[in-house]
Amino acid sequence: RWHLAPGRTGRLAVCGHSQGSLLTFATLVRLSASTADRALLDRVAYLTFGSQLQVMFARGFPAYVNRAAVT
Repeated sequence: RWHLAPGRTGRLAVCGHSQGSLLTFATLVRLSASTADRALLDRVAYLTFGSQLQVMFARGFPAYVNRAAVT
């Protein structure tokens, strides 16, 4: 939120590797749940690598990490 605060014009790249991809995904999902914060996501780019979001994490946390949420 600090990097995307009103008055700032930059964009933010969020990257997550392996289990970090689940942590960063959860953070962005939490931002999207708030109407006030949802507009911030237009300025966020999300990159994962070495990620198991659609395979392992989807099996372990199907209510939170599913195809609809990830795509």
